[in-house]
Amino acid sequence: MACDEFPSIIQLPQLVRSTGWHWEQRAFGLYAHNFWVGTDQEGRHWLVKMRGKYDAVRERVYASLSQHVGICTQSSSYLLLANDAPPLHDAGTARPMRVPHQAAILQIEEHGDMDECEGCPLKNLQDTKDAQAYFRSWVTSGIKNPWDYFDATMLGYLCAKHEPTGTLITTDHSFVGLKMISGLPNALMRLHSGSRRHPPRTGAWQDGGEIPRATRSCRCEATRRGGEVPSCWTVIYIT
Repeated sequence: MACDEFPSIIQLPQLVRSTGWHWEQRAFGLYAHNFWVGTDQEGRHWLVKMRGKYDAVRERVYASLSQHVGICTQSSSYLLLANDAPPLHDAGTARPMRVPHQAAILQIEEHGDMDECEGCPLKNLQDTKDAQAYFRSWVTSGIKNPWDYFDATMLGYLCAKHEPTGTLITTDHSFVGLKMISGLPNALMRLHSGSRRHPPRTGAWQDGGEIPRATRSCRCEATRRGGEVPSCWTVIYIT
């Protein structure tokens, strides 16, 4: 299902610039990764993981494809950091990743403590190692779009995923898929074109290059747009 709690990827600008943003670092996830959160002049909060331009392409292309097939997934834009942006000068970020070209993921308000939520469907999830029992509790829990999790998992297999689909539950009890590490955009190219040939081992992906050529064959304007990259973007692919 489409998530109506936040804009879809095609409703966001393709490219945002961090001029005038306010920055802070926050810890996210099981391993308390310190990611940057930038607040733009319109008050929107953007999560920036500082993983470089290639990961930015994978983030946006995967989200575009997911949302096109009806899976509720995080939305993102390409980001061009200003020279004085704190993330570019963070010694805790590996030097090769301290580049202006990044992914900006629109931050979604996450569900808080379920004990403070009356009638919370998350309380219906069984804490069990029995896969079938957990499956039944997930589907019948009351989460608004439980099947999106399984659809996202299957799409991940098609995209050569390397880890499980991440899960975020919103304050409105909707599931939102988080991008896993995957073989994108190569897998997307094969999905769109139907070609079994692999792309060259090295090459430049630019506006008008490999990604747009692959997505041009898709009849859906939304998905084609999701596969386009800004004219200032050049991604070197190395296997």
